[in-house]
Amino acid sequence: MFKSLALKVLHKIQHKDHKELLSGAFLALMFKGFGLVFGYLFTIVAVRELGVTDFGIFAMAQGLYQVAAMIGRMGFDSSVVKHVSQLSFKQDHARIKEVYNKGLKVVLLAGTVTVLFFFLGADVLATYAFGKENLTGAFQIMALAVLPSIILFYNSGALRGLKKIGHFSALVNFANFFLATILLLILPKFLAIERMLEVVFAIGVTLAALYSFIPWIRHSKFREHRPSSELKTKDLIDTSLPMLFSGTLVTLNGWTDTLILGAMVSEDEVGIFRVLLRVSSVANVVLFAVNSISAPKFAQLKDANDTKGLQRYVTQSTKLIVFSTLPILLLIAVFYGPILSLFGDAFEPELYVWAVVLLCSGQLFNAFCGSGGMLLIMTGHQKANQNIILISFAINIVANLILIPYYGLFGAAFANMIGLVLRNLLYVLYTNKRMQINTIYNPLNHLKKTLSKIP
Repeated sequence: MFKSLALKVLHKIQHKDHKELLSGAFLALMFKGFGLVFGYLFTIVAVRELGVTDFGIFAMAQGLYQVAAMIGRMGFDSSVVKHVSQLSFKQDHARIKEVYNKGLKVVLLAGTVTVLFFFLGADVLATYAFGKENLTGAFQIMALAVLPSIILFYNSGALRGLKKIGHFSALVNFANFFLATILLLILPKFLAIERMLEVVFAIGVTLAALYSFIPWIRHSKFREHRPSSELKTKDLIDTSLPMLFSGTLVTLNGWTDTLILGAMVSEDEVGIFRVLLRVSSVANVVLFAVNSISAPKFAQLKDANDTKGLQRYVTQSTKLIVFSTLPILLLIAVFYGPILSLFGDAFEPELYVWAVVLLCSGQLFNAFCGSGGMLLIMTGHQKANQNIILISFAINIVANLILIPYYGLFGAAFANMIGLVLRNLLYVLYTNKRMQINTIYNPLNHLKKTLSKIP
């Protein structure tokens, strides 16, 4: 019996799509793992050396930075994946260069305008939106990191379209926090900087952005081809704008609880919540890794009108997400106390256990529902994805505004779970009804099918 099952597993892995999925996901997962390690190390050093208050200020500044960077990218970091993937499949390097050049000009212009608004409006945001004048300096420093972040994500998206998943994941997940952590360990020994966390983060983003040009130029054969002149910039913008709106909403969804917390509670409580969220979000690493390789594959299968192949690929990716996420959540449950103790005395495990339970529950549901959002984006359903995110975002805001005044960070954790569950339910319902694609994984159905095939 076991020999029969083993042979079936090997046969499946030999399928080209499955091998591509596993190998690509492994690279993305590896660099995402490295990024998580240095992200945790950055957080541990920051909280232990500078205190949870400084980390809370950094978290609020980082939230605004993420939103500003997403707006400045104008959705081009996502649309370039689709365009480059389709053109790469056709070996049309001249069109790839054209798409890249025109997109880069747009994001540089949009990014510069975004930086100016963020930098000049930092005092207004700190004083009137958060009621904390001491946040102005942190906001201004993080504003300077927005344009490098835009370049980093745009170049990474282009590499992702070429299926250079290792480079993409290393740049997006690993490089920034690796560099920031090294700087955080070294700079305080030589310089006394008031806003050290924001400074090292901004320097890390800038260095990673500059490096991102090197793998792109090499792998795109940039110097070997002249760009064609067939594509209008307006066509690129029309494709990217729906992704801008949905991408901004996703970013706001991820930071709404933190930003509303920052406006209602102390910097200390914001810092503690961000650490708890980081602990639970480690389970999201597999979903990101699988999405990294699945995104261009979704676009290619849709372009080929291969519905059966698309369903097969979606099913395999969701199963991989589920079976890889469960052990991670189990480890968090078993070693919850020791993990929190790494961040210092401010984190007493018994005080925050229910917040972690709520946050991890949302991540578990997210895993079982698979890559619904990425599937919609890559198959021409950007408008539906945008509407789903808008609905869940509105509910998330309402939940945060209702729960945080009464329950503080526990209310933010509950609102976070509500937003994740609602968004994923809407993805599952839409893909089933409109695309006839099932993204959710039902372990009972899988068990029945497996048992029925055993001789």
